[in-house]
Amino acid sequence: MIRSHRSILRRFEDLPLKIKGVIVVAGPLMLIMSALALVFLADRQSTIADNQVRLTLAIQSDIQEIHAHIAEAATGVRGYLLTGNKTWLAPYERAKAALSTVIARMGQQLADPEQKQRLSKVRIMIDQKLASLERLRAVASADALARPELTRLLTESKKDLDVLRAEIDAMVRREAELLALRTNDADQVRTLSRGLLVAAALLGLTGSLAAVALFSKGIVRRVHALEGMAHRLAHGERVGALDPAKDEIGHLEQALQNASTLLKKREHELRQSERNLIAAREAALRASQAKSEFLSRMSHELRTPLNSILGFAQLLELDAKDDVARDNIEQILRAGRHLVTLIGDVLDLARIEAGRMDLTIEPHSVPEILTEAATLARPLAQARQIRIDVSNPSGADLVALADRRRLLQILLNLLSNAVKYNHESGHVVLACRTLDETRVRITVLDSGPGIPAERALGLFLDFDRLGAERSVVEGSGLGLALSRQLAEAMGGSLAHENRREGGSAFHLDLPWGKRHQSKAVGRTEGKHVGLS
Repeated sequence: MIRSHRSILRRFEDLPLKIKGVIVVAGPLMLIMSALALVFLADRQSTIADNQVRLTLAIQSDIQEIHAHIAEAATGVRGYLLTGNKTWLAPYERAKAALSTVIARMGQQLADPEQKQRLSKVRIMIDQKLASLERLRAVASADALARPELTRLLTESKKDLDVLRAEIDAMVRREAELLALRTNDADQVRTLSRGLLVAAALLGLTGSLAAVALFSKGIVRRVHALEGMAHRLAHGERVGALDPAKDEIGHLEQALQNASTLLKKREHELRQSERNLIAAREAALRASQAKSEFLSRMSHELRTPLNSILGFAQLLELDAKDDVARDNIEQILRAGRHLVTLIGDVLDLARIEAGRMDLTIEPHSVPEILTEAATLARPLAQARQIRIDVSNPSGADLVALADRRRLLQILLNLLSNAVKYNHESGHVVLACRTLDETRVRITVLDSGPGIPAERALGLFLDFDRLGAERSVVEGSGLGLALSRQLAEAMGGSLAHENRREGGSAFHLDLPWGKRHQSKAVGRTEGKHVGLS
């Protein structure tokens, strides 16, 4: 029995949800409708039985009425014979008229063949009885016969009446039997109706309970199980399908199990990747620290002999007598200063990468700094007859938040490039304006050849001179990379674009400041700015 129940439940669970819904809803509904149909049929049978009982009672009443009318007719005729008063004939006339109506009504109501046959006999006997009474009335009216004839007619009439009464009594007994049978049938039908009503209620209740049980075990219980699986999956626990069926819920259970397996696999891979990243980061930090230590030591080791070389070269320059010696000493000084600048740029990049760059962010007048930078760069520009102009279209004293020394370093790098890679007798413009409510833009414009689009991607990369390393123009390829890193360390940005009329434009955007506004002074607080 238990195995059969489980088998039914399993088949139910394998059905699609649409069919399950039809079973759960339509099954009990069909049972209830069937029960209501049975109750309706039983009630109809009960009504038919009650109508039969009422019809039997009506027939009994008609039989009694026939008996009463015959007695009334006979009484009226006898009274007329005794008194000769015609008023006694009125009951006779009424009974005679009523008897035909009652007999016709009974003929329509009778359904029992035996009673129909008796009614035919009674109809004949009533006709005979009425004919006999009619003869008595005629004899009484004529007064022509002797008393013996009257006695004979009365005796015959009495015999007819006795036979009629016997037949009526037989009809009464038969109707009593039919009444008992029909009453019993009606009682049985009512009992059956009540039984069917109770059975219908039990059937509907059983169907509803069965539907609820199927719905609970086949759907609700499994949905709750799915909810539990989802909660466990949300907490990172591994879940397995309880007993996956072939319906949509079973497919969802299997999908959750697959998702759990996939998430566990990805979690394992993620943790492994995280461990690898941590190891790589630690290795990178160690390498960066080693590089910083190496650069720091190397800078010290290089600066000392370079300073000595530059010092002796300057002494030699004072004592040089001929032009060849001065040119040679100038080359030594130029190369030495270039190496010192290169070492300084490398150390600045190392400090930015290590987050050890000391910045003093304060509000500064942008036009003032631009003027100072242009003044410092003009000697280099005059050697190539390049004009440097400062432009402030708005005429306002724009203020930017920056480290003054580093801002000058960025501007001098940009102006140096604008002069070195410009045409002879070229033009450089140093402009400033308000970009929006939060930023100030400084732009360095030159009239040089510009930068090809295919090379612009490597513009801010370390040691990438975009092919200029084969030219006579000196440079290390670190100036723009360092300038961008410094701009970003101060909360700004540095970008490049080619001008339509020729030449390049470098845009330095810095936070807008107020004269009395101050910022925290210190290092970049461990902010690691990676090199591009």
